[in-house]
Amino acid sequence: MNILVIEDDTPTRQFLSNLLKGESFGVRAVPTAEQGLSLIDQEIFDLIVLDLGLPGMTGLEMLHHVRFSENDTPVLVLSGCDFLDAKVQCFTLGADDFLAKPFVCRELSARIRAVCRRVRVPMTPRITAGGISLDPDARAVTSEDGKLVLSRTEYLFLELMTRHVGQIVTRQMLLDRLYAGKSAPKEDIIDTYAHRLRKKLSATFNGTLRLVTVWGQGFVLEINASEALP
Repeated sequence: MNILVIEDDTPTRQFLSNLLKGESFGVRAVPTAEQGLSLIDQEIFDLIVLDLGLPGMTGLEMLHHVRFSENDTPVLVLSGCDFLDAKVQCFTLGADDFLAKPFVCRELSARIRAVCRRVRVPMTPRITAGGISLDPDARAVTSEDGKLVLSRTEYLFLELMTRHVGQIVTRQMLLDRLYAGKSAPKEDIIDTYAHRLRKKLSATFNGTLRLVTVWGQGFVLEINASEALP
């Protein structure tokens, strides 16, 4: 089980890290929400342990951002504030559990295991096409040329393209997939995502996966397209 701890107080962060590692959890621990969001975009976590009183972006703001981006990683909130309003606000924003500081170590461990049991879902089937395989649970794409782990946004982008190999996928289709009906940025954000994904695919798969821009329309995913490269 891989856990992300976001706690700005250094002694508390180190204590939590050591405690969870002692329970045989994998742990990444950072002091700010901004660093936490960066890690979430790069790695798969089974649980986020989130302090509310963070510098810069607060824990509540981060929780809102995580849930707004359709990330359903379980979140256990730790807070020195034990007021009912604070708890209600956390649960309203999508927290899975709330534990007030100071806490008993055994209770924290038990709550972590309970949250993960409660939200665990069956493995999602892999998606295969043209010799490549997409693993939704690991957000990874593999072929005989290698394996690449993607951010959530990059994976959703590539998953949609894979379901329509050789066909034009419009920017609007991609916006609908990435934002699921929620308020989305301007349409040109799709070009930014495409640029990042194209660079990663090229570096890992030597041209066997090629994301082609069809100007004025959208994108096409070509598989085993190395011979078509200039």
